[in-house]
Amino acid sequence: MVTLNRAKRMTKSVTKQVVEELNQAATHKQSILAIENALTAFNHRKEKAHDEEVKTGAATALYKQLALILHTNGADEEMMKLCSALEMVYRCSDEYRTASFQAIGDGLLTVMLQVIARSASGNIDHADLAIKSATRVLRHLSQADQLKVPMANHEGLLTALLIAIESEVSNDARVDALWILANLAYADKNEVMMANHQGLLDTVVEVAYEDIPEAQKQAAKVLSNLSCPIENKIPMAKRAKLLDALMLLMLKGSEKTAKYAAGAIQKLSIAKGNRVRLANHGDGSLLDALVKVAADDKIEDDTIQRAMKTLSNIAYKETAVTMGERDGLVETITKVTHESEISDTCSAGLSTVRVLATGIQYPEECYTELLKALVTLLRSHHREYRIAALESLKSHAIYAKNRIPIADTKGMLEALGACASEGAADERELAVTTVLNLTMEHNNLVFIASCYDVLSALIDVLQSGENREDALQAIVNLASQNVSMEYLAKHEGLMMTMLKFSTDDPSLKNTFKRLAAVM
Repeated sequence: MVTLNRAKRMTKSVTKQVVEELNQAATHKQSILAIENALTAFNHRKEKAHDEEVKTGAATALYKQLALILHTNGADEEMMKLCSALEMVYRCSDEYRTASFQAIGDGLLTVMLQVIARSASGNIDHADLAIKSATRVLRHLSQADQLKVPMANHEGLLTALLIAIESEVSNDARVDALWILANLAYADKNEVMMANHQGLLDTVVEVAYEDIPEAQKQAAKVLSNLSCPIENKIPMAKRAKLLDALMLLMLKGSEKTAKYAAGAIQKLSIAKGNRVRLANHGDGSLLDALVKVAADDKIEDDTIQRAMKTLSNIAYKETAVTMGERDGLVETITKVTHESEISDTCSAGLSTVRVLATGIQYPEECYTELLKALVTLLRSHHREYRIAALESLKSHAIYAKNRIPIADTKGMLEALGACASEGAADERELAVTTVLNLTMEHNNLVFIASCYDVLSALIDVLQSGENREDALQAIVNLASQNVSMEYLAKHEGLMMTMLKFSTDDPSLKNTFKRLAAVM
């Protein structure tokens, strides 16, 4: 403990000495020596020690020296070293960054912007190091929540950051400038103002097309943060190149980049006014990109979830056919919904299928894919999925045009039979009602009558007493055609059940007699 306390006292002593040298430097030689000593003393990663440096006045002393250098058009090397020393000091905690900013913030930002302007062209010595240190100072400051709004509103700061991003002097500085924008955009009061700042969105979007992974990640983060407020959603979605950039970042970016990009698209999709625009973007290429992400089990669950939620947001009656026509969209959404273990992902997928079912009807070409999806849901172990499929099928089977394609779908009748026989009361009711509606189509009768599972389910329903009238009517309908009646007559269980009910219900006697006649 003695050694530790002694080390702390030594650190404080050195810091105090360096600050005094900076403040008292009267000649150019003394100033250079003080700067070198500052670089040596402050070059470490101990946050508490940096807090002590700020407390002792190191940041203020360095800022004053830098302001003097810039005012007198001093040497580029000294400017660079002072920025470097400031960057070291601001490795302190957010508490001390805030305290320092309250003391010298306005002036400090002004000199940092001057350094960026002076370095961005690359026409001075050590331009890369100077602009790198200046942007890193701003990055440190932008991490403090209390500083985000005053920084973003400081005159010229956003423009200076765009200059740094567009400059080719230092890729590190470009990344830091994007990082700063992402930090500032995380404050509610900055979002709308920043999105409307001239050239900001265009500059950030251009970064997506450059092969600098860290810059791409920060660009995606900026766009994701700016997509939050309702005021930004429609204007941003109207920028086709911005949507293209987000697609690129989502499909080709790193894991985190893809997550940020998918998040941005999801946020934009929340605005109802963007539904059609997003569904039609790039002739459906955005939908295809979302499907590709959702179908890739190598992608992070959070990113898949965001893609699925976006598809859910875009889906409504007017976009249903557009979505259904995209290759693999309905199949992928259903598969992910059926197989995912993430509840939010499953909920989004189920919601999408339900909405698509309200807008896709026969004779749309994608109707077949929708019906296949509903069969998959009918076979699910999740009751919620079965109910969703049954409710959709019940509403579809009301319309004559839909009845033949529903009955013709592979596995549909068997799945309906299973629900009618084994499901809970509400499932049985929905399934029997759907089967009844399907039997109202003359061309379905033979096909339905030949399905053993459906006939067995109707028997179970008759014996249970629930939904008996609908089940009896379905059997009567099936018996109205000679060929279909032959299938009914061959089903021993059905004949025995009909015999029992015809005894109690005179109206069924003729139906039973007709069935018995073909046995």
